[in-house]
Amino acid sequence: MAVELLPDMIRIHDTTAIIIGFTLGISAMLLIKWYTARLELKMGGTNDSKLLPWGMLIAVGIDLLLDGLLLGIGFAAGSKEGTLLALALAMECLSLGLAVGTRLTKLGSSKRRLIRVLSLFGLVFLLGTGEVFYAAFYRRKSTGTCALIW
Repeated sequence: MAVELLPDMIRIHDTTAIIIGFTLGISAMLLIKWYTARLELKMGGTNDSKLLPWGMLIAVGIDLLLDGLLLGIGFAAGSKEGTLLALALAMECLSLGLAVGTRLTKLGSSKRRLIRVLSLFGLVFLLGTGEVFYAAFYRRKSTGTCALIW
């Protein structure tokens, strides 16, 4: 599937870019883990029903933003690619929603809070997709350029 969706990346095969991207990705993950651990420790003294698993929520939010970007790029590349990605991402979003919902329910969050968090995730996903559609169709950029811009 990746071979069909990202032929330019396979053709270019720039080792330096891959190493830099991998290093930046690992650094970002470690920074997010450090920040969310501090945030959870700071919030630890409050009522348990008010606690949120910030590490999980931020990781899922970033994942959904990137998935939205990927979906937008897929549809900009073609309807076949976009449809394939939409089906795969729908299954992923279902499992993410169930995992977040289960975790928040175990922490004693209200249904209202659960709906707000999951709705926010939906908006983050749409934001990622909308960014690519804006760049690809309104600014008339190629999908390769859109991937590099964002």
